[in-house]
Amino acid sequence: MNHYPLTRHPRLFLLLVLLCLGCLPGLRGWAHAQAEEITAGSSLKIQNGRISVSAKEIPLELLCKAIEEKSGVRFRIQDALLTDKLSVELRDVPLLKGVKRLLVHMNYMLYFDQRNRLSEVFIVGRVEHYTPPVSRRPLPRRGAVRTRRLPNRPLP
Repeated sequence: MNHYPLTRHPRLFLLLVLLCLGCLPGLRGWAHAQAEEITAGSSLKIQNGRISVSAKEIPLELLCKAIEEKSGVRFRIQDALLTDKLSVELRDVPLLKGVKRLLVHMNYMLYFDQRNRLSEVFIVGRVEHYTPPVSRRPLPRRGAVRTRRLPNRPLP
């Protein structure tokens, strides 16, 4: 016995699918409006594979959405980084170099397509500052006999 209402009432299922498909263009328009909203307080221009950005204290998520809308490069961001804010000033640099400069304080992975064009950026965390280990002289081995040889003199 089948208890699922959607399979017992196929018209209801079809109506639900059509309703969801009707909402998709609205959602896309909302995302586009969000991307335009970000560029209203700042400037973002992508043309001929070059990027120019002028932004102060912009959330990383909104900036990435705006770049994604205009360039087609897909961004995936770890949830903990969505609220990070960036201040950036770039003038007419290649897209790849610009993305690298935007994410200079982040750990990220770049994905390229078959034509060797940037297709996706996966932002995974913040950069942790590296502190090199303290260099020390090695400790002498205990019990080892040390002999010193003088140059040009034979051993006794």
